[in-house]
Amino acid sequence: MAGLLARVLGNSDPLVVSAVAIAGMHVVGYVVGVGNGNRKLADLLATGSMVASAATTCAVMVIKCGERGERVPARPLILTGVVTVWGLRLCTHLGRRVQLADPAEDSSAHGGLSHSASKCSLSDLAVSPGEFPPRCGGGLLSQVAWSYAALLPLTLSCRFPLLSPSLDIATFLSLGGCVAGVAIETVADRQKSASKAMKGQEAMWCEEGLWFYSRHPNYFGECVLWSSCYLVAARSLPAWAAAAPSFVVLWVYNFTAGELESRYDDKFKANSDYSRYKWDTSLLLPLPKSSSSMPRMASSVDLTDPEVRVDSRTP
Repeated sequence: MAGLLARVLGNSDPLVVSAVAIAGMHVVGYVVGVGNGNRKLADLLATGSMVASAATTCAVMVIKCGERGERVPARPLILTGVVTVWGLRLCTHLGRRVQLADPAEDSSAHGGLSHSASKCSLSDLAVSPGEFPPRCGGGLLSQVAWSYAALLPLTLSCRFPLLSPSLDIATFLSLGGCVAGVAIETVADRQKSASKAMKGQEAMWCEEGLWFYSRHPNYFGECVLWSSCYLVAARSLPAWAAAAPSFVVLWVYNFTAGELESRYDDKFKANSDYSRYKWDTSLLLPLPKSSSSMPRMASSVDLTDPEVRVDSRTP
């Protein structure tokens, strides 16, 4: 069985292997999450799909290098380790969320997950004649595309191992960015969990720690992580691969965080404290309050609304 698996992987293209691993586990998570109404299980499997993709594409590279008698480059191995550490940490965090079964938790596990898809029910799966794609299916496709793009630098470096140069100072600096991204996301998740534990599950939003300087520091950490992963592999990638981290960051910026912002605007539109927090606090990049008077990305606060109370700082 192991020999058959090795032969199958050895004859596979990492680009195809990555797509199958990501799409397959996303579909399973999608069906399970929609079936039982718990999107956290879908989040868990979506994150696991990225770890599975990284591990499988790396295995394909190792098998092919062994068959050809070539050395196994260090960069793809290191990136696989980074993705694995990130994924296992996030899966642990999600596992605790599944156990808590917190109905008030409405933020996605990572930057590529779609809030609209995660809130689907079985009735949303019905497609009338001429309607394509369904609302949930569109969200699922976007999640798969985001995950595939985030891992594309690793996948390409596994596909072209001979193009991977030796490690240098720039590589270690980029790896430092990977570590920083994982650390930021980890700290942000822990601070939000601690805030909810202290204030109770009815807590509306978090303003402690990194959340005092950014409304979505966990998503900012992910942007740092995946951009740094690209930089680690950049010297062995074609020029067009730079579109991958650009797509990842822009998606988080415009859709993931933006959609959550819209939901919070609807939920807390009558809350002047939230209006002040949103106006004073950066969307993604952690900034001091004194520097956050610049226009906000994806902000939809209506400053002409009499219910909105902000300080006298000039925007």
